[in-house]
Amino acid sequence: MGTSANIQTPAPKRTPLYKRKRRRIYAAITAVVAVIAAVAIWLAVGTGSSGPLPSFTISLSQGSVATGGSIIVSDAALQKTIPAHIHWIPFTAGVTAVAEMKGGSIQSISGVGNPPTVGAIANGTGIDVVMAQEFDSDELLVPASITTASQLAGKSVGVLVGSSEDYELEGWLKLQHLTGSVKVVGLSSESSVAAAYLAHAIDAAYVYGNYATSVQAKGGRFCWPTASR
Repeated sequence: MGTSANIQTPAPKRTPLYKRKRRRIYAAITAVVAVIAAVAIWLAVGTGSSGPLPSFTISLSQGSVATGGSIIVSDAALQKTIPAHIHWIPFTAGVTAVAEMKGGSIQSISGVGNPPTVGAIANGTGIDVVMAQEFDSDELLVPASITTASQLAGKSVGVLVGSSEDYELEGWLKLQHLTGSVKVVGLSSESSVAAAYLAHAIDAAYVYGNYATSVQAKGGRFCWPTASR
């Protein structure tokens, strides 16, 4: 799409978003159950198969986005397929959850997010990324006065710093020949991005879910969809 293209131009037809989400949810459930079962079996073998079921502690994100872990927690039938006693504990800060796993108090994290994961890898924390996948659809929300990509020149866009959305936005700006013309404001959370937009501290917001809803409720207009990550 060129700089003069209207950003409301319909995208080419492709598989509906809800179908893609459903497929990814099934894949995530399968992967998470398989990993948990494998670890549980490994623990059982280590302690003797005739003994009691092993215990396994998983830290679960309290965010609004569905993850393999949150789906399992919401489905009693799925939980019964796991040959272990799973202790689910919530977390609200990904960095803290990674530190707890490094310290040995938990064995796995579900839905930790990109920045904590990248930070953990950078500082040498031994982790295995089982599935780098979430089920969301970020939206670039702008004021009603912006109707074309070129009108973002000289404007500021808020995004979660270090996230996949951050890279997506930078890539899109490059395709629109807007690199350097648009100020990308990296913030520590999507809630901060939404709050900054509502406070008129930034001109546009790249957010998803409840954060996008809060921006749209105050006049933010959807202008650019991305593929679910």
